[in-house]
Amino acid sequence: MDKPYPHQSLTLIVWENDINNFQNQFGELSNITGKEVCAQGTITQYKGRNQISLGNAYSLKVD
Repeated sequence: MDKPYPHQSLTLIVWENDINNFQNQFGELSNITGKEVCAQGTITQYKGRNQISLGNAYSLKVD
């Protein structure tokens, strides 16, 4: 999020079965590229990288 993929320090994950909920809230997910976001969730690690799995659209705020 602080650097372009794949060098970001944190990844926000939207699972395939949740994409429709996010698109209803924000439109195409590509529309939030380059915007400031605030995410709520538990930070976990996957293959040594930090990530937050977003369970629903209310866990993400876009400014």
